[in-house]
Amino acid sequence: MPVQHDLRPHQAELIARVEESIASGARISTVYTPPGTGKTRTAFRLIDRLGGSGVATRVLYLTRARAMALQAVDLTRQFAESGSSNYLSRSLIFSGVEGLASIAAMQEKDRTSDFLCVSSFFELNQSIADSQSNKSFDTAAGTLDSNDAFDLVIVDEWSGDDFAGNGHIFGFLHNLTEAIIVRFATSPVASKDHLEFEYTFDQALTDGVVIDHRSITTPPSFQWARKTSATDGKLFIVCAEEDRVEGSQLHSEVLNSGFDARIYFASMASTSDPLAEVQFEIRKGDIVIYCLSPNSVDDPRLQSDLDHLFARRGTTLLFAILKPCAIPQSLSGQAVVDATNGLDGVVNSLKWVDIVDLTVLRQTEFSNLISELLPRIGFSLRKQPEYPDAGIDFRGVYRDQLGLANPTEYVIQVKYGQSNRLSVRDLWTAADRARNAAAHILLVTNFQLTSLATTSLVDANSRHTNLHVFDALRIKNLLLSEPDLIVKYFAATEVGR
Repeated sequence: MPVQHDLRPHQAELIARVEESIASGARISTVYTPPGTGKTRTAFRLIDRLGGSGVATRVLYLTRARAMALQAVDLTRQFAESGSSNYLSRSLIFSGVEGLASIAAMQEKDRTSDFLCVSSFFELNQSIADSQSNKSFDTAAGTLDSNDAFDLVIVDEWSGDDFAGNGHIFGFLHNLTEAIIVRFATSPVASKDHLEFEYTFDQALTDGVVIDHRSITTPPSFQWARKTSATDGKLFIVCAEEDRVEGSQLHSEVLNSGFDARIYFASMASTSDPLAEVQFEIRKGDIVIYCLSPNSVDDPRLQSDLDHLFARRGTTLLFAILKPCAIPQSLSGQAVVDATNGLDGVVNSLKWVDIVDLTVLRQTEFSNLISELLPRIGFSLRKQPEYPDAGIDFRGVYRDQLGLANPTEYVIQVKYGQSNRLSVRDLWTAADRARNAAAHILLVTNFQLTSLATTSLVDANSRHTNLHVFDALRIKNLLLSEPDLIVKYFAATEVGR
């Protein structure tokens, strides 16, 4: 069949290349086109052609996030209702966990029917686990991971990481021995394995088809947005469903700046928990932007969300105010960026993430940085004499910038070291000083708290010790709101590297 004329040239070529690969007997094909060049619509045209020709009639469409899966379902219905797709018009449409459960329960004879199931990685991984443990499926009829469940799998937003954090999916796809798998990669780096088609940003710009990226520019000389090994992770945006328009704009701007970003929408009327999906996928080095507005601040789940996010070690947190609202007291001292008058502040904060590396600072530089940073968040400091060394570097008073708490006297110790961990002994020594000083104590360190140290900190404070710790990650989060300090202490170092 000729490729349909309503596609752009690069989309028609993509489909032709994949079909040639399938005709030659290849099971796996990888393609790459930049975001905004119509890859989702192209994927559905491919599904329609393969389904209409009888090559593949049992289709699974996989996306990174539930929100993207819902958008794909909407697009499926548009194709079906408009009559522009014969295959989708006659197919059964399934989605999410419920749809996967229905397919798992199908009798063998029913699997000869045409159907399309749209699912997020998270939903599929969870469903396979439930199927294998017989929790949610009538496996007498069939199983979700049997090799005849699907004959075509479209993987949207494939990153080349073999579905890290979604271990069940890798085995599931491996078991589909007869299925055709087409992977739409998120970046050219991820697309080299089984690569059939690659459409670069430069080609898209030349052809004038990049429709969602309004400002693709060459990075400055030392590449603010480049991801180093310290921040080689993904970016997650959590936003209220009621703020979908503003959240989608933020998502687009973040994509433009070069980050691998996904957005999750939460609704107070829904029982679904998008943060659970974020936590399922989040890893060390990842970044979470939590959007604040009257809709999210008034959501009773907010404090629970924040507790879970604060507990994630190795994760950079940034809070963006999308609409004017009261800032929760629990965010006092956190990196909060006002985005009510534009998104530049959020994007710029993200661009600083890569160069804030406390390991490049010498001891004196780290101490000077802390002496400048703490007054920015509400501390008035008095430097202690260097001799005799009592383990106390500053005394000061903390005044809550929101005016919700009384001024508090603090003893501050700056702990600098060459390794990347804070020992439990250091914590208990600081706790003893807090008791002896009869004051709150703040331990500031360029280390990162281990899980054992975190547990010990809770244990110490349960014994009436007012001990607080700003570790490397907390300092990094605080610095995101202080770009002048980043330039002063890190920019020259980054140029040197």
